[in-house]
Amino acid sequence: MALTTRQELCAASSVLESQVAEFMQSPSRAGLGSAREAWRTAHQNWQLWRRLLLTAGLDESDTAHPMIDVEPILPGYLDSVPGYPISGLVYSEVPLDPQALADEHLSTDLYYVVLGFHPLEFMLWGAPDEDGKPTRKATAFEPASHADADTVPAADRRRTLTQSMAGLLQLAVEEHCAPTVPLPDLSGLAMLFATEGKPPTAIGRRDLLVAWLDELAQTLARWRSQPSGEDNNGMPLWHSAFARTDFTELDAEWSWLMRHFWPEAGPDVSAAKRLGLSLRNLAEAEPAAPGLDDISATRDAAMALAQTLTGNASSASKKDLVQ
Repeated sequence: MALTTRQELCAASSVLESQVAEFMQSPSRAGLGSAREAWRTAHQNWQLWRRLLLTAGLDESDTAHPMIDVEPILPGYLDSVPGYPISGLVYSEVPLDPQALADEHLSTDLYYVVLGFHPLEFMLWGAPDEDGKPTRKATAFEPASHADADTVPAADRRRTLTQSMAGLLQLAVEEHCAPTVPLPDLSGLAMLFATEGKPPTAIGRRDLLVAWLDELAQTLARWRSQPSGEDNNGMPLWHSAFARTDFTELDAEWSWLMRHFWPEAGPDVSAAKRLGLSLRNLAEAEPAAPGLDDISATRDAAMALAQTLTGNASSASKKDLVQ
């Protein structure tokens, strides 16, 4: 499972780089759509790889990478945003070579994020409109028909910046998934799988799922208290604030956890399926912010399932003691 997850990440990252390069070479609406789809796939694969590492007991610091999944970002540091039509690196004279971009990344502020999935996400989607839909058009990457000595060649710099982001992201991901890179210590997974004739530890699997459900419930509680999708500082609750794929990825992550870690002697799966349906409803509403009723229903489903799993774990533990 670990090798497959890592291979899928590496392959998706490579496809993302090539799709962005193809789009930059010949900007088109279809090309932009393909680059966005490649971003969605690659980012989802990164999230699954990160979840695998956390499941194995690695710390958050072990799964973090300063050039892969840093967020939130300040989009105006990169390109134009509503109210600031000529802002960011695109309209500056800062060099856009890899070393210069690495120097700019997190240079003087935690929000000055230049490298990773989310700066690239902003370049491909742009700032969302009132309905959460992307505003970036393929035409923003088309070379100008004529040059003006007094005008910044924004489209050219936008293409250079975006392609450089994709290339540097691929290099960063390869540090995790290249065939020559050894797998990290995943010995923490041993108790969750059958080894040498020993069955997996059901309680370990339950604890893993309950921890994930608790994390999900906390995320949904933040959405319920901030239905606008922004916190009190005006920062987005979305992890991916421009593509707005959070609930699609949570749905995929829950399906992945169910497939690999549902206890063999666990409770009836109907409650787990209900949670999956609730997550799918949230995903289908994207890119719009989720409705309060759907948020509450999903949170209730997550908490009820966590209680069911915890109850089954207690019963199993008592049974073991009696025997």
